[in-house]
Amino acid sequence: EAMATGTEEAAGRKAEAAAASQAEDAAEREAAEVAASEAEAVAAREAEVVAAREATEVVRREAEEMGASQAKEVARRQAEEAMREAEEAAAIEADEAVRRDTVAAVTNVEDAAALRKVKAAIAREAEAAAL
Repeated sequence: EAMATGTEEAAGRKAEAAAASQAEDAAEREAAEVAASEAEAVAAREAEVVAAREATEVVRREAEEMGASQAKEVARRQAEEAMREAEEAAAIEADEAVRRDTVAAVTNVEDAAALRKVKAAIAREAEAAAL
């Protein structure tokens, strides 16, 4: 009977050891699955970060290109405006030069007419003095 009890106890211990071993194996498998799941989640987050960086870079490049294009357009408009202003200033200066030349010509004609009147008056006085 002692032998049977010992055998039963040994069988019980073996069963407990087997159950413990199975429980450890199951826990290890579960831990491995959790670790794999966590690794997949980390890899997915890292992929999202890389994708976000790439998208940000694309947007930045597009913004730079758009900014360069807009800067060119602004520079072109400014150059056109400067050209218009220069043309307007040149036209105003030309008009002013024509006005000055016209005033000078009129003044010269008026001065010449006044000079002729003075000469005529002097000639009349000389003639009158000679009589």
